Amino acid sequence: MSTTILEQLIDRLRAAAIYNRHDLAAPSVVLWTYREGLWSRAIPLLRHAMPELFVLAPEIMDERTGPSTWLRYQLARWVGSSARAGGTPALLYLPGVARSAFRGAAGFPEAARHLFALQFQGQFWGQQNGKDWTPPAYLSSKEGGLGLDLARDRATQDAVGAQLTQVLRAPMASLSGRRLEAADFHGLAAADPVGLLLAWMATGDGRHGDWSAERWTGFKALCKPTFGLDPDKDGIITAVDKLVAGGGVWDQVCTRYGQAHKAFAGVRKALDLAHPKDLLDVTNDRMPATNRQQEDGLRAGLLGLLALPRAQALTRLKQLCAEHAMRADSLWADLGEASLARSAVPLQVLAEGIAAGAGGHDWDTLAAAYLDRGWGIDAAAWRTYAAVRDAPDLEAVTAALRAVYLPWLAGLAEQVQGWALTYPGARPSRPGLAGETPALLATPRDGPGVRGWPML
Repeated sequence: MSTTILEQLIDRLRAAAIYNRHDLAAPSVVLWTYREGLWSRAIPLLRHAMPELFVLAPEIMDERTGPSTWLRYQLARWVGSSARAGGTPALLYLPGVARSAFRGAAGFPEAARHLFALQFQGQFWGQQNGKDWTPPAYLSSKEGGLGLDLARDRATQDAVGAQLTQVLRAPMASLSGRRLEAADFHGLAAADPVGLLLAWMATGDGRHGDWSAERWTGFKALCKPTFGLDPDKDGIITAVDKLVAGGGVWDQVCTRYGQAHKAFAGVRKALDLAHPKDLLDVTNDRMPATNRQQEDGLRAGLLGLLALPRAQALTRLKQLCAEHAMRADSLWADLGEASLARSAVPLQVLAEGIAAGAGGHDWDTLAAAYLDRGWGIDAAAWRTYAAVRDAPDLEAVTAALRAVYLPWLAGLAEQVQGWALTYPGARPSRPGLAGETPALLATPRDGPGVRGWPML
């Protein structure tokens, strides 16, 4: 699956926070400087995908945008919350401020003067030669950039700036392997009807305020013959209905959105406008409501395992995993809306391992069985917990583990406790097992939960 230029940019911006743990303290901010401010056209796209992004804007003020004094306050709040959430540093975009301005406070821009000291708390995103990244340099450089083959004439440089939003939304593969000139970048505005359609749907209200008159006219002209849609008369709701219905070119639209949903973040909100119109729509996996129903069904199924005998619970768990594991690679999983479906993948490994058996008739066969497949059952249990975050989902996977995994642990613990009672008559052949029950197999009846685990 080809990533977009925007996704590549996000990866590199976040990679700028990488530091040498042996020599430096963790940066609290990454400074993104550019005197000409051309990157500002990318900010609306980046804000959807990067909650850590802050922007210097003396005349605008919101939670992540504002003058330098406001940003210092908001950055301090972010650093405090980020430290609790895992240490993600802030990314501060400084349009109109060059990296060279940080060499001395005397000549530092007045609009950003309260941010001068941040250079001592963070790192810069820039070229290896110390210069700021320009869009053309980022696209063409082989050292930290994307290594695309751009013509060096002024027309091409200007075209990159003029069509920067379209460039960022373009798949990386569509620009690789050929010489890129001005016509290639200008052509992105009209030569990508699917991208234009998704960009229009992502506005949420059908407006096109930042589009040129030429671009809007061209888009309307190609919409009717290409998509069977009149943007002025039909609106976004009709487009959403066609997208979830699929067929023909709309399957291409759906595929493109799945490949680059971060570049068209507003489309996700538009999809909530879709509602089932008949019984067939209820099972349409392109509708958010369908995914929510499937997640709710899987949650109820996992919770219901506690009411079943162990053998039946194991069989039912395998059925649930077979039904839902395929959604782990879906668009909804990428959007973070199918956590239980992702948990079904390790749960399926766990259930199949338990069904296959991982015990033994003595210490040696037990050790061999654990090395063969028993460890995989334990690892799958950990991955199951790692797949979920919300309390209802955590409760559901805990119920599944209590129904099938905990009895398996208890059975092994009781088995080795029985062997330990015969010691030293049946001498263990492996060091570390004599005279005590292995901590891994400690019986859950000795306490409220298994050591190191949540309250199973």
